[in-house]
Amino acid sequence: MEWPATRNALADRLRAEAAANVARARAFAAEISTELLAFAPPAGGWSPGQVFEHLCVADESYLTRIRPLVADPRAPRAEGRSIPFRPTLGGRLLVWGLDGPRRLKAPKIYKPAPAPRPGVIEEHVRRVEEIAGLLDRSANLDWRRIGMISPVTPLIRPNLGDAFTILIHHTARHHGQIERLRTEAAKAG
Repeated sequence: MEWPATRNALADRLRAEAAANVARARAFAAEISTELLAFAPPAGGWSPGQVFEHLCVADESYLTRIRPLVADPRAPRAEGRSIPFRPTLGGRLLVWGLDGPRRLKAPKIYKPAPAPRPGVIEEHVRRVEEIAGLLDRSANLDWRRIGMISPVTPLIRPNLGDAFTILIHHTARHHGQIERLRTEAAKAG
């Protein structure tokens, strides 16, 4: 990903990407059957239901950190439209990995259970919509000056812009995986 030079340019891009994620998640909710949720790929890997469960768990681990940051009245405010934005090194590397073609091993805390929770797609849709809402509610914040500790390791400390980018790109990556599983299930027929 080519990172935009300003916070507002990044926010505009992420709003568009978040809207696409919301539309795709809602389409999945309308189209994916219980049978497809349980489809076990012949070559191994997660079922679509497990992918949705993984997304729910990963998103919630970030959302529990982001919600209070966005709600904090003392959070640094963005002044003007051209505030520079720079991702942290950890944020840049995570997004680079998510955007790449290589398979990535999920951190242990994000491994899904064998069977997803009931209503997993609806839970996923709710989280994707919440991410989009938090983007809007943080429109007046200076994302580069609001940091957090990664849910995976305290060694990675993304800023708020990194965190939104990670969440949105992670969702898009797994939506692509779910589409591939749908195609594979249709061929297996």
